[in-house]
Amino acid sequence: MRVKGVPESRKPEAKRKRMTLIVSMRAKYGAIILADSQETVKDRHGNEFKYAVLKNSPEQLKGFHFVIAGGGDADGIDELTEEFRRGLKASKCRTLEDFRGLFEKHLGRELKSLQRQDPDARIELIVAASGNGKFEVWRNARKRLIATVDGPPTLVGFETELYKHVGGSLLPQATSTIQIILVGLKILELARQSSTCVDAPHHGVLVVPGRMFALSDAVLAELTQSIATFGADLDRLLLAAADTTLGKQDFVNILDEFKNNALHLRNDYLQTVAEKDFLAEFAGKPSGISVFPSGSIRTAGYGSSGKITVTVTEREKRKDD
Repeated sequence: MRVKGVPESRKPEAKRKRMTLIVSMRAKYGAIILADSQETVKDRHGNEFKYAVLKNSPEQLKGFHFVIAGGGDADGIDELTEEFRRGLKASKCRTLEDFRGLFEKHLGRELKSLQRQDPDARIELIVAASGNGKFEVWRNARKRLIATVDGPPTLVGFETELYKHVGGSLLPQATSTIQIILVGLKILELARQSSTCVDAPHHGVLVVPGRMFALSDAVLAELTQSIATFGADLDRLLLAAADTTLGKQDFVNILDEFKNNALHLRNDYLQTVAEKDFLAEFAGKPSGISVFPSGSIRTAGYGSSGKITVTVTEREKRKDD
């Protein structure tokens, strides 16, 4: 197909646009970075297609563990990442400040190159690095890296203002690493359900001083499913609790049903998540976090089909615990 008046050789090539949502949540002793996996390609005729891409795979080079996750011009992000890798390998970087300075140098060059071709070109990034017993997580403001802060989630990418309130209300209630991850997955799921630019599977990285762990995609998928399942039950309970026309016994019945369902589903998800986590660990990809209750016992064996099975048994709490 030819465009009238435009020679075939001068038609614009397909352009990759990384439409994404990245959620970074940090605390004093570490950080969680979660991202969706969608990328959009627009061909020379203006048609858009989407496909999955891993946006935040951790790397190790020159004594640093690091991850670069971003949205915007996808080819620009890929070029920046590769140029930075080469620069870091040849550099004398020793500290996180050295790391940031080198990255800003390459980021400035990449933005200048992109904007010569397209003044509206942009790159939005979350960059995390860990080394020498320390860690840092930054977001970019044009060509500079700005340290993120403890507390509210830092969101980068598609329509972030729409989803900030979710993290702002849920994160203060999170009391464990898993709950922090669930907050991030809740944000990504809301984005997935309300836009065509964000899609599963979701990927995650745990950042701690001196180390970085890729979270198991299978575990994240199970946790995401549990959010959807429990969310539907909680919505029904919320409406029943606020319904003044509902009789007491009817409400008690709904409450009992919710309790029974929640206990049953929680046990199912506990076993499934523990198994997915064990399989990732068995494959040499530990997540760096515990996914089952403190004091519980995890046992693994081979079932009759030869498949590895994992069972978690919770220890009953005594009165003096």
